[in-house]
Amino acid sequence: MPSQATLKKKTPAERGRVLDAYNAGRDWRKVARLNGFKRSTAEYLVSHGRVEDLRRGGARNVKVTPEIKEALEGYLNECCTYTLRTLQEFIRTDFNVNLSTSTISRHLLDMLYTVKQVSRILVCFMILMLNQTRILHNGCTDTH
Repeated sequence: MPSQATLKKKTPAERGRVLDAYNAGRDWRKVARLNGFKRSTAEYLVSHGRVEDLRRGGARNVKVTPEIKEALEGYLNECCTYTLRTLQEFIRTDFNVNLSTSTISRHLLDMLYTVKQVSRILVCFMILMLNQTRILHNGCTDTH
């Protein structure tokens, strides 16, 4: 049996000849045989009536549409302390789509957001501000 690479595919014109013979009521099996078609291939052509192959492949189905990505970005711009579970609930209520927290995290990483780091930065900033306030407060009240 020949490999797929060496197998000669029939042209649409050759396929069309077989279908034209069938539609005209002529001996389409003879036309198919003379054009080098196997019997099963010719019967398939006649039964389906298609000269061109069906398209294959295409875009995969995705849950996270560009609108959902924009909404995620908007939620985080609104308040950067939202957790993944909170974002998950927002998406569920606004878009009626159930996304896992790992999917949300993956898409946030694609947008260069990391929820953990945002939280850490916020906590570090708050600690820094608290320490500066204590230093200033202690510095002002200290009379030594």
